[in-house]
Amino acid sequence: MADGYYRSYLNSAMSLFDINITIESQSKSIESGVTIDLEGIVNFITLVEPAWSPDKLKHLNTSIHLEGLNIINGYTPMDGGVIYVKVFFTKLYLTLVDCVFKNNTAVSSAAVLHIRIDYHSTVIGYDNPPVINIDGCRFLGNSANEFTVLYSNNGNATISNSIFQDNYTSRNGIVFTGGRVQMFQCLFFNNTANQMTLFLLKNMLDTVRIDGTEFIGNTIQNTKVPTITPSIIAAIGAQIQFSNCLFESNVNASQVFQSGYQAVKKGSSTFDNCTFSNNRGDIKGAGIYSLLTKLIIQHSTFNNNSGYLGSHIYAFDTKEVSISNSSFTNSPPNTFGSGQSIYLFNIKNMNVSNLITRFRRRQRRKAYKSMIDSEYDYNDN
Repeated sequence: MADGYYRSYLNSAMSLFDINITIESQSKSIESGVTIDLEGIVNFITLVEPAWSPDKLKHLNTSIHLEGLNIINGYTPMDGGVIYVKVFFTKLYLTLVDCVFKNNTAVSSAAVLHIRIDYHSTVIGYDNPPVINIDGCRFLGNSANEFTVLYSNNGNATISNSIFQDNYTSRNGIVFTGGRVQMFQCLFFNNTANQMTLFLLKNMLDTVRIDGTEFIGNTIQNTKVPTITPSIIAAIGAQIQFSNCLFESNVNASQVFQSGYQAVKKGSSTFDNCTFSNNRGDIKGAGIYSLLTKLIIQHSTFNNNSGYLGSHIYAFDTKEVSISNSSFTNSPPNTFGSGQSIYLFNIKNMNVSNLITRFRRRQRRKAYKSMIDSEYDYNDN
């Protein structure tokens, strides 16, 4: 497309299926490229399968590549303010490069991307997850009832060099994914969820990798909803690996809530060279909350986090806790709790080595208060 400003008429509500399509600006530049203004009345792309036989649909692919586009003011009364996908069998390849998605709205779910893979009841075990690649994009000021930027109940997603800023969800989540996720060098800044979590990951089997990503100044408004622990990232059953990440000045949230499934207790979290600083709220584990899972922390820093119990770490009924070569400093108690810096209960196996701890005298006495009630193999070097 030639660089310039385009209104919604003839540039929106495209219905695509069984096609390979590339839409890109002439300059491929965010600053001087194409702006598509959906004017608050319509979305951009819809992909829905026709009522064909499963055998025919299985062999179809749809590839969508968007590059250098500014898409603003998209709207839907349902799901997918910019892109809506609902398929059973079609293989989807979605690539977004150097695009801006700003001020888009969904009354229900996903102001930007809604991707739903439904499974046909007559084809047991058929799995054809989409492939999602997002690089160099900005998601700014979008709003929805839930999962404002991305909803994808399955798929392999790679998100890199992207910014998520000033997005709002009136219920739960800026991002939801139920598949394998890799995220590199992204920024989540000043996003707000009314309740529960900003980034929900739910998958019992797949590995999630988050590297070099910063979560700064985000807020959970309502901490009294019992469904899930208020958190910046909630990982349910996933095997999640963090490296070189920063969690700073987030409010009313555990930075990472990791839970295994009660029946099988799957799930693990590994943190390597991560920093948790100045996070606060009336919650357990303002740094990390680990439940029914495995927790490994190494070469990481926890400073000035404040929560209800376990300001830096709260772990309950966790299979294994291993902490090494990390520092824990300044965990001021808030007015609600008794201010333990690290609160561990019913830990089956535990190994702690080479820690730096600097607490106020009252905090030192309570830092490991509940460990006497735990079952663990304790090695403090």
